[in-house]
Amino acid sequence: MLSRAVLYKVGHHCSHNATLNGKLSNEWANLSWMATGDAASEFTAMITAVRAWAETQKGWDHPLKAIKDELLKKSSGRVFQTDTAFAAMKPDNAVEADWNAVEQRVTENKLYFDYRIRV
Repeated sequence: MLSRAVLYKVGHHCSHNATLNGKLSNEWANLSWMATGDAASEFTAMITAVRAWAETQKGWDHPLKAIKDELLKKSSGRVFQTDTAFAAMKPDNAVEADWNAVEQRVTENKLYFDYRIRV
């Protein structure tokens, strides 16, 4: 199911205990299983996290950089985070035409993102 997912709501604020690292050959669901199916080009992730608040908590690291970086790679930058304005999410290496196509499918206000998935 993870290989076919086009929208992944990242668990537990993108922490290590909700999105596991691993290999395709592992028996447990993990990051490597995501975005490998027919709809991989549409794979998008959404993270509920408030980084500024997490930094005030001893030992918390939400979202975890390693997981977020892997999701950014798998999704060509289509990772939404609740504490970040959409305009600030554009990856430095984004292909302009591809990012414009994503941008046209996003509606944002101060309470939510609405993203229309093509399938």
